[in-house]
Amino acid sequence: MEFPRLPDCDIISPNGDIIFDVNAHFPAAYFYAKLPEVVPQYFLDEPSSTHILVVYDINGTRITYPVHDIVLVAQCTQLSAVVTSGRAQPVGCKPIWVIRNAPCHVSFRTVLEWLYTNNETNLFQWLSGVGDDVFVGFMRTCHLLGLNSPRVKEIAQMVLKKWWHETNCDAVYTKYPT
Repeated sequence: MEFPRLPDCDIISPNGDIIFDVNAHFPAAYFYAKLPEVVPQYFLDEPSSTHILVVYDINGTRITYPVHDIVLVAQCTQLSAVVTSGRAQPVGCKPIWVIRNAPCHVSFRTVLEWLYTNNETNLFQWLSGVGDDVFVGFMRTCHLLGLNSPRVKEIAQMVLKKWWHETNCDAVYTKYPT
């Protein structure tokens, strides 16, 4: 699995020297493995969040989410390519990350929930119950963020197989009753 580089998160001294190069020392594989044990209770938890994520969908609709940088950075290989920083914030306010042209707000929230929980049962049930457009929006959102989780791909394939089986078997039984 490919792990991402952190966007502009080096620790820099007051005179501008890099004290700690985060990309050279960031153990992404370790964090990725530990996230489901540590962060599920922080999903959409504003007080503990490190950033406010402002997401504009392809229609220009805006939704904001409180997020934790480590959760997204550890799992989204394209994060630095799709996130831009928002306007400067007053001291004490959380930094803003902006994502433009997200495929679907409904699926974006579910991708965020997956990033925090890695709950396979919930993801399978949710994907099984949505329509084609939202399912495609979910997959496009995963692609946009660079979420390369083999488990997400397997769950999506299971849902497609379930849909195919339900659709084709029903059609066959209706056309050719036993």
